[in-house]
Amino acid sequence: MTTGTVEETTGPQHPSPERMPGVPGPRARFAVTWGVALGLLLVAFVATIITLNSTVYSASGFVSAYLQSLSRHDVASIVAMPGVVVDDDADDALLRRDALARLSQVELVDDEDRGDGEHHVTFSYRVDGLPGQTTFAVQHTGARLGFFNAWEFIESPLTTLEVVPRNTVEFAVNGVHVVATAGAGEVNPLQVLVPGAYSFSHESLYLEAEETVLPVTSTERVERFVLNVTASDAFEDAVEKELAAYLDRCAEEEVLQPTGCPFGKEIANRVVSPPQWEVSDYPRVEIIPGEQIGTWIVPPAHGAARLDVDVMSLFDGSIASFSEEVPFTVSYLVTFTADGGLTLTPR
Repeated sequence: MTTGTVEETTGPQHPSPERMPGVPGPRARFAVTWGVALGLLLVAFVATIITLNSTVYSASGFVSAYLQSLSRHDVASIVAMPGVVVDDDADDALLRRDALARLSQVELVDDEDRGDGEHHVTFSYRVDGLPGQTTFAVQHTGARLGFFNAWEFIESPLTTLEVVPRNTVEFAVNGVHVVATAGAGEVNPLQVLVPGAYSFSHESLYLEAEETVLPVTSTERVERFVLNVTASDAFEDAVEKELAAYLDRCAEEEVLQPTGCPFGKEIANRVVSPPQWEVSDYPRVEIIPGEQIGTWIVPPAHGAARLDVDVMSLFDGSIASFSEEVPFTVSYLVTFTADGGLTLTPR
C-alpha cells in the first residue's frame, strides 16, 4: 500500500489576467479625468476673471456703475462708492431722488490709460433731454477679493455749485424747495451730482424768477450761479393800488397843501372856496431791488392832480375860478410787514 500527499481545492482555479502594456488602470483613468476637469475649470475661472476685469471691473465699468446708479436716482449707492467725497460745508438739499434729472442714452466714448493705474473715462449722454459729455478721472487701487480690479474716483463726481439768490432766501431747484442757509445775496454752496441739469426758479405772491436750467457736466467746482429774483406783476399792481388809495386820500383834503402829500399849490390871491383836488394821472409804478436785502424801491414816477378853486384878486377884488394840472413826482421805499402786507415810505 502506498501513501501520498493529497492537495485540497475549494473551487476552480483561474490564471490572473495580465495588464496590457501602455493601458492605464481604473485609478489612473479617474485621476486623469478629474485632472482634465479641474484644468478646464481653472481655465474657465481665469477666463471669467479676465472677462470681468475687462468689462464690469474695468475703469469704464466702474464709471458705468456710477452712471447706472445715477440714472436710477440711487443716491445712497452713489455716496458709498470709493472716491465720492461729501462736502460737509455744503448744503445737501439736492442729494435726493426727486432733485435729480433724468439720465438716458449713456454711451462710452473713450477710456484713456494715463499710466500708473490712472484712467480718464469719457461718457456721452442726455440729461433731461440735453446732450452732454463728461470725463471722469479714476485710479486703480488694487484687487477686490484678490482677483477683481478695484477703482476709485480721483475727482469726486459729487461737486459743489455756488448759488447766490438775490432778494430772497427761498427758491426751487428741479421742483425741490431750498432755503439759502447763508442768506440772500450770499454764496450758498449746494452739493450736486455730475452729470445733472438743475432748473432754478422762484414764484411767490410778490416775487418771481424766470426759470433757468443749469447743466452741470464737469466734476470740477462749478462756476457761481446768480438767481435774480424780481418784483412780479402782482407786486407792482399791489403797490399801484396802495399808492392810488394814498393819493385819493390826499385829494380829499380841501386845502392847497394836503399834509404829507406829493402835490400842492401856492396861490398869491385869496382863496374863497374850498380847494378841490382830483388825481388826473396816476403814476406808473416800477419796482427794483433796494440796497438792503428785503427792501424794494419805487424809482421816481410822475403823475398829475387837478386843482379847482375860486380865488379873489388882491388887486381889484374880482373873483375867478382857478383850474390847473399840478404835476408831481413820487418815489418810495417798499418793505413787507410780518403779515405779508406792504409799507410805503417816501424817499
